[in-house]
Amino acid sequence: MVMVEGYIHELARCSIVDYNGHVLFDEMIKPKGKITNYLTWVSGITPSNLKGAKSFDDHKTEILDILKGRTIVGHSLKNDFEVLKLILSWNLTM
Repeated sequence: MVMVEGYIHELARCSIVDYNGHVLFDEMIKPKGKITNYLTWVSGITPSNLKGAKSFDDHKTEILDILKGRTIVGHSLKNDFEVLKLILSWNLTM
């Protein structure tokens, strides 16, 4: 995630791996807002990483297709899905 105007966090990269660690999706995402802080020390993202990146809306269908019907395991998923503006059933997350 990066920080955009208004001290709001927005998605800048989406990575999805399966149970065995195989990469199913890994793309840089162009935030809608104007980036004020890349949070590079946490995110590892720099301005050059986002050159040519597509918006979340451009990737949303593909991401939702990958997640559909799957149990999702991760840290702080509530925060991640809030930023993604996705609502998933509590029973599909761990």
